[in-house]
Amino acid sequence: MNHLFFIVSDGERAANAYNIGEVEQWCLTTLGHVKAISRQYSTEIWPHVEVLDAEVFNKEIHPLFRKAVYDGLGRSIT
Repeated sequence: MNHLFFIVSDGERAANAYNIGEVEQWCLTTLGHVKAISRQYSTEIWPHVEVLDAEVFNKEIHPLFRKAVYDGLGRSIT
């Protein structure tokens, strides 16, 4: 498990303020990579957005994955 430490107002370190498991960390890292790749290749992706919307970004896709791609493309979800 990863532990994040926060400095509280009196200068003491508060351990275990937020625990995150390995799977959750993997998910966050993967979504970060998806967002970065979408941003890096956005000029190549945009010409295919209509096809992606119809075939990939349908209701079956996880909303966090869709959000990561849309954020990378600078596109609003709504």
